[in-house]
Amino acid sequence: MTESSHLLKQLHKRGEKSPTAALAQVVVQQVLDRKLNVLLDARRIQGWVLTALKDWDDARLATTLAAEFARLTATYGALSGATSRHLPAAIPHALAEQLRKPLPLDPVLLTALLDQPVVRSLVRDVLQTTLVNFVKKASTPLSEHRLFSGVVDKAKGWTRGVGGGVLAAVSSGLEAEAERRIKDFVDDAVSAALQQAVAHLCDPRLRDAYGAMRVGVMESALALTPGAWMAQLRDADPVERGLALVFAFRTLAGTDEFHAWVVQQIERVVGPRLEHSLGSVLEELGLLSAARAVAVEVAQYELELLFSSDAFKTWLEETLGEGEEPKAKPARKKTKPSRS
Repeated sequence: MTESSHLLKQLHKRGEKSPTAALAQVVVQQVLDRKLNVLLDARRIQGWVLTALKDWDDARLATTLAAEFARLTATYGALSGATSRHLPAAIPHALAEQLRKPLPLDPVLLTALLDQPVVRSLVRDVLQTTLVNFVKKASTPLSEHRLFSGVVDKAKGWTRGVGGGVLAAVSSGLEAEAERRIKDFVDDAVSAALQQAVAHLCDPRLRDAYGAMRVGVMESALALTPGAWMAQLRDADPVERGLALVFAFRTLAGTDEFHAWVVQQIERVVGPRLEHSLGSVLEELGLLSAARAVAVEVAQYELELLFSSDAFKTWLEETLGEGEEPKAKPARKKTKPSRS
C-alpha cells in the first residue's frame, strides 16, 4: 500500500473520533486562539476587498444580475394571496410584539431629521392647498364663516389674526387677496406644524398609540400581495442602484482614506479587546460553545468533501511523488551513413 493510499484510508474514516474530526477541531481552535488584532488586520482586510473587486466584467455582471432579478421578481410576483400567507406565522407575531413596544424618540434628533427643505415644501404645499380649497368652498352665509373662524380659533393664538384677515378678504370677494394671506399664514405655520409633529411623536403618553400604529402599518404591508411588492421593487431598480454603489466603493477601496477608515472602525468597535483572542471574546458573550460546535461541524463537513475528491487524491499523490513517472522518449535509432 502506498503512503498516499494509507493516508486516504485514514482520512476517509467518519465519526466524532475520526482523523478528519480531530483535524476540524484543530483548525477551529487555531482560529479561536488568534487575537483580534491579527484577525482584523486593516491592511489584510483592504487587500481582500481589492482582490474581491478587481478584474470584474462590469457589463456581464450587470446583464446577469438584471436577468436574475427579473426571474426572481417574476417568481415571487406570481405568488397568490397576501404576503403574510407565505411567511411562517411566528415571524409576523414576533415583529408585531417588538413594534408594539414603546420607542422613545429624541426631540432634537427627530427635529433634525424632519426639518428639511423638502419636508417644509411638502407641508407648505399641503397646508396651502387645503386652506385655499376650503376658503374657495366657503359661501357667503355667516354660519360658514363661523365654521372657518372656529377652526382658526382652535389653532395657536398667532393664527387668529391671519384667519380673520382671510375671512375678511373672502367676505369682500377678494379671492386673490385671500390666497395671499393664506400663503403668508402657511409660511408661518410650517415651523409650528413641524414642532407639533415632533411634540406628538415624542409624547410619552402616546407611545402605546404609536406602537399600535406601527403594528397596523406592518399588517397592512403584509396584507398586500407579493406581486404588489415586486412591482414596487422593479420600479426602484435595485440592481442599477446597487451596482453604482459597488463601483463607487471599488474606487474608494484602494485609497489610504479607506484604510484609515477601516482602522478607525476597528478601534471604535473592538476597542480594548483587540489584544484578546476571538475565543475569549465569544466566551465573554456566552457564545463560545455554540460557535465552536457550528464551526467544527462546518469544517469537518468541508474537509470530508475535500478528502473524498479526486482532485485531493491527485494532489496528494503528486505531493508524495507517487504520480505516474513521465515516460522517457524512445531513443532515436542511429542511421549508418550510406557509402557512395
